[in-house]
Amino acid sequence: MIRDLYSAAAGLLSTALEESVVAGNLANVSTPGYQEQEVAFAPFHEMAMQANLAGNTVSLGAITGGAEVSVTTSNWTPGAMQASSNPLAVAIAGSGFFAVQTARGQVAYTRAGDFQFNGAGELVNADGQAVLATTGQPIQAASQAEAAGATVNTNGQVVSGGTVLGQIAVWNPALTSLVSAGDAEFTQTAGAAAPGQMTASLDPGFLQGSNVNLIGQMADLIRLDQVFASDQNALETAQQTMTTAISTVGTVS
Repeated sequence: MIRDLYSAAAGLLSTALEESVVAGNLANVSTPGYQEQEVAFAPFHEMAMQANLAGNTVSLGAITGGAEVSVTTSNWTPGAMQASSNPLAVAIAGSGFFAVQTARGQVAYTRAGDFQFNGAGELVNADGQAVLATTGQPIQAASQAEAAGATVNTNGQVVSGGTVLGQIAVWNPALTSLVSAGDAEFTQTAGAAAPGQMTASLDPGFLQGSNVNLIGQMADLIRLDQVFASDQNALETAQQTMTTAISTVGTVS
């Protein structure tokens, strides 16, 4: 009975976590560069079972307390290219990531190339984070007029009036080292090897769209609602069974 409670409770927790991942995917169906998040499951509190038969220990396999979400991974299939009227919009044709500097001074990686110059003349992404150049530093315009006339070419060079303001770098972090930092950004796990820069072909005037499968995610949400209700019923049944057992222990007819 206790194991029934654990199994049902573990199911509820796992389903709730998966629902939150699906909800996040649906919220970012229109976010440029967003990579659909997926969950993987593992046994919850797996225990080995053994028996002693005629002095010999025999393995009977294992039992678990249900399943739990073990890890959240990213679907790295690129989203469809979308045309943009932004002269500084750019998409990576192939593998690689842009690098931006977060408010905490950390480096985050993204496939979203919806760039613009801010009021201080610094090239930033849609969240106002500085885009890093091949020098490892932000790209700076000397004046508002220079920023207003800037465009980006297929090599990632940001050019204004014939002057190259900087070249947007493309980096190659190991995909296994990246964890979602929210929306379309990723950071590396502690101890991961620092990525290098790579040669990449860029598509100016385009953005990589979100790769979220809207229909698939809606279907998952409906399925998860049904699973949650089933787990909830199983938990209530286990609780009622335990309550009945406790109340009748020691009863003599």
